[in-house]
Amino acid sequence: MPNLVSPVDSLSKIREYQKAIVQSTNNLDFKPFMTLFFKNYSRDELVEAKDEIIGIKLYPAGITTQSENGVSDFSSISTTLGHMEELGIPLLVHGETGGFVMDREKDFLPVYKQIAEQFPNLHVIMEHITTADAVDVLDQYDNISATVTLHHLMITLDDVAGGLLQPDLFCKPIAKTPNDLAVLREAVFSGHPKIMLRLCSWNFFCSRCSSYACRDI
Repeated sequence: MPNLVSPVDSLSKIREYQKAIVQSTNNLDFKPFMTLFFKNYSRDELVEAKDEIIGIKLYPAGITTQSENGVSDFSSISTTLGHMEELGIPLLVHGETGGFVMDREKDFLPVYKQIAEQFPNLHVIMEHITTADAVDVLDQYDNISATVTLHHLMITLDDVAGGLLQPDLFCKPIAKTPNDLAVLREAVFSGHPKIMLRLCSWNFFCSRCSSYACRDI
């Protein structure tokens, strides 16, 4: 995840971060997959970084942890998206707006559609989807894929706030409705070819299911 206090937004930072991760694993056989924090990169910068990253992660500005330097003007990113399309670099997106919390993912879906249509050869990945609406968009565009996290296959908002507040179950995007949960489960367990399991970077103990789950940041 590139949304550090100082965003991972250069090849030198990629290499420094990767080195730090590898050192922390005590020389285990582990290879971290690296992503750049989205900003407007030149083509030369992307050519240089291409072989050392799996994609570039886009955060709308201020929408989640340490995303203050994210995108605030989506009309200004077309040149970089065009370079990514040309070079075959995937775009990974934390897709939420700043609106009402239950509608944030749904309200962001038109942005996905616009990018997918404008850049038909750019692989766009909707990260950690939580809604039935996102599954519908996934099926409309050949160049859109998605990830789903374990906890979004386990809980709804009722588990988070239906009785006593369960802060350990809070995550962004927040868990949604029983219908959303059912649609996500059906898509995943039917073997949808465009959905991947997303492993998060912050694990926590879930008292509800007495096991470790993932908190999205």
